[in-house]
Amino acid sequence: MPVPRMRKGWRFVEVEALAALLRPFSAPADSRLFLSGAPAERVFLLASGELELDQPVADRVGPGVVLGELALNGPSAHSATATTVGPVTGFYLEVGDFDQLRAAVDPLACSVLRRLARLLADR
Repeated sequence: MPVPRMRKGWRFVEVEALAALLRPFSAPADSRLFLSGAPAERVFLLASGELELDQPVADRVGPGVVLGELALNGPSAHSATATTVGPVTGFYLEVGDFDQLRAAVDPLACSVLRRLARLLADR
């Protein structure tokens, strides 16, 4: 299963609005970012370092990867455990923050959900 990567085509206003919701994170080597089966409460964007994803994904991913994005469409659980290979940094979006945008029918939420639908269609 391919892991989603950042795609071109975002308008500046969308990027700016989405960036305002992101929070930075860092984790040392051999840390679990999330566990398979656990509720997906955050969407992660990896800026540096690598993560090892276990089955069923079985992949090593690096900067630019987005993880947990399906939670933006509604409640979901992580399909794999993500463990840091070395130190990692990045940003995360709380699903609850996005849910507030979606409930308000914010244009940003609509744009993100359209992109998520395209991503799922590509799979």
